[in-house]
Amino acid sequence: MNLFYRDLSYTFFYLWAEKCFLSDFKINKSENVITFTKSVFQYTIIISFYSNHIIEEQILDKEERIHYYMHFEFIDLLQANRFVSDFIQCFKNLNNYKSKVLLCCSCGITSAFFCGTAAASYLCRTFEY
Repeated sequence: MNLFYRDLSYTFFYLWAEKCFLSDFKINKSENVITFTKSVFQYTIIISFYSNHIIEEQILDKEERIHYYMHFEFIDLLQANRFVSDFIQCFKNLNNYKSKVLLCCSCGITSAFFCGTAAASYLCRTFEY
């Protein structure tokens, strides 16, 4: 029964987010994913809703370098609303953009890996943090 409510909530959230936040985005629908895309300044904003309850958010520059990336599993409406609202606020303030990075997982192994990789990358050095 929980899966039924989760599917229903996910569908409700997708429709609500489309109406409230994503109405001026281009929509691309395929079998397993619905992707919303919009160009803002020199950036491309992408938010994808996957059929397995994963929501993916990205901000890419003209060279398709990633400036923001987050994916999360839909748990409930409140959690998803917070993440998508924060993402929307982030791309509305792209001109005043300063990067903050939070990495977390249940055991810390992937967080340590990504932190080490980010510290060694060129992209990380170009951000103020």
